[in-house]
Amino acid sequence: MKQFTFCAVLVAIFLAPLQSGWAAPSQNCVIEHAILELKGDTSHFRNSGYFIKVSDEVHRRLAMKLKDHGVTKQLAGDIRRVGKKDLAFDLNSLKPAKMNELLEEGRRKVSELYYFTSGAGLWSRGGGQVKALIPFNIKDLLKAADYDKLVASGAIASASSPEDVLKLAYGTSDLPAAIVRNGTTVENHAAELVSKHQKVLEKLIAQARQNPRSMNPIDIKLSNVAINSERSNTYIPFDIWTSEQTHDAIRTYLSEFKSGFKKKIFHDDPVHDAKIKNAIQKYLKESDTRGETHVFGFQEGYHALDQATGAPVRETPLIGEGAGMAKDYLEKSGRAAELKRMGKKTWVFENIEVVTDLPLAMGAHSKTRKPVSVILVPQKEGYSGGSPFLVPKGSGHNLELHEMSALPKAFAEGNEFFNSNTIFQSLELPPPSNIGFEVKTFNGRKVVRVKMNAGDVTLDAPTAGIGGRIGVEYENFKNYKEFGQNGSKLIDTFRDIWARDVAVAH
Repeated sequence: MKQFTFCAVLVAIFLAPLQSGWAAPSQNCVIEHAILELKGDTSHFRNSGYFIKVSDEVHRRLAMKLKDHGVTKQLAGDIRRVGKKDLAFDLNSLKPAKMNELLEEGRRKVSELYYFTSGAGLWSRGGGQVKALIPFNIKDLLKAADYDKLVASGAIASASSPEDVLKLAYGTSDLPAAIVRNGTTVENHAAELVSKHQKVLEKLIAQARQNPRSMNPIDIKLSNVAINSERSNTYIPFDIWTSEQTHDAIRTYLSEFKSGFKKKIFHDDPVHDAKIKNAIQKYLKESDTRGETHVFGFQEGYHALDQATGAPVRETPLIGEGAGMAKDYLEKSGRAAELKRMGKKTWVFENIEVVTDLPLAMGAHSKTRKPVSVILVPQKEGYSGGSPFLVPKGSGHNLELHEMSALPKAFAEGNEFFNSNTIFQSLELPPPSNIGFEVKTFNGRKVVRVKMNAGDVTLDAPTAGIGGRIGVEYENFKNYKEFGQNGSKLIDTFRDIWARDVAVAH
């Protein structure tokens, strides 16, 4: 991995003091990227990948910030929970006429949209697999015994400790007698088991992906942009943010999709299926003409820091800072300027496993008249996450997304909505101005990772909340069992949405 020296590293501490107004934060508050070392057109790096290790000086400066300020800073003041009355729109309760109004608004505005998702991380709860490539309907594509094996192997490969690995594999944390006689330690045998079950996962996922009915997140997202590009007589650029760990696999799959999508089954109705494939073919042809590859391969790698000393733990993997730095990478790589030249004004960030009814959500965002909109979904049994809060800002309150550890303990329970992490935002906004940290465990040792969240943009800009629907704007896919429970239903939902849109498009 090539290493560069940074010109400077200027960071603002996580949860910086609240500003009294809405003045744009200083651009020197974000980490300066070694991408600045690149000269001229950097577009070819998006496809080939540009992944570098930050310098020792960067790690040292981060350690100083961690030492001076700690992991988080507590919020105080008149903090309020977000309820239905605080939403700009709630898609769960809108009447059909209002939904159609938002849909038509979105169809007018979708030509201004850039679609961005992150496939940069290996899925830790899925045994280190590339989540972007796992079919939502994997349960339907495997034999029952193989699906059970997938779930079991996923649990073992993602267990949090060697003892947990043994418990899941053998029903006890004790080593089998034969293993003890060989002199193997618990740690070494657990590592062997994890490696074995990761190979099982890779084999079963690859097997499922060969089925023409397979629909993974990339398949659905590409279908979305293709259909809506055709419907609006425009081109919606779409990028998948990759890392050194995921870039080659995602780029290879995109190539396979391009050459083989006609063999896939996107819809059970042959007429709709043909229309969807026609839209995809047009979209991919236009992508080729424009030199668009749909991969955004820029990222810098950081070691974790020792929680006590702040020193980089060099045996930890090099990973990026998190989704909150996406806009900064877009700016520094020249991609944001390129998008503006294309007439794009808004970009949406999505987690890789989350899919959005693009014209409907775009219409809702447009109608809020705010630079940022966040899709929030109702909390209920089995569905929860980081919650939004109304935080004092200027003479009023702003809807913001914060780490729960920064809130008083009283706010940990009883929240009505949680963040789906689907965020529409103006391309004119500067990158978020803060940097955060997160405590992790690595080989039994407490370490701290640099962490910047996609929702950090809400700390600097007026933000609206849009109520999303479980099963449409958000669904649980935290483990393989949830893929089995929810994946096919999600595909059916989007087949209905595609049928709605291709019927209009032709």
